[in-house]
Amino acid sequence: MRYGATERFERDSRYYSDNISIIKFNEIEKGRTILHKNTPNPFCDETTFIFYIPEKAGAEFTILNILGEVVDMISFEEMEKVNSGLIYNSNNLPAGNYYYRLETGCFSEAGKMMIIK
Repeated sequence: MRYGATERFERDSRYYSDNISIIKFNEIEKGRTILHKNTPNPFCDETTFIFYIPEKAGAEFTILNILGEVVDMISFEEMEKVNSGLIYNSNNLPAGNYYYRLETGCFSEAGKMMIIK
């Protein structure tokens, strides 16, 4: 298992991108929703995003280009309280700067990432 993952979530094909793998971690953050910066950054093929959602909620993780256009996304109807991560495969995107965003009912946070080829 990669990046300290303990198990993989079942995926609902309606909300699944072939470029995104979901992983779950043992350590639990406390308190509010958190989105950590991706590592590595910059990256060539894959990068990992780690986040914590403290309560049951719908969530959406989006990759955007520098124009703000959605280039990839994964959506969850209801995620349990969870400390999770996403492994993003950038093989379908050209090198450049991109943004990522995690949104839940009352939380939205974004960051910047760079793909190098």
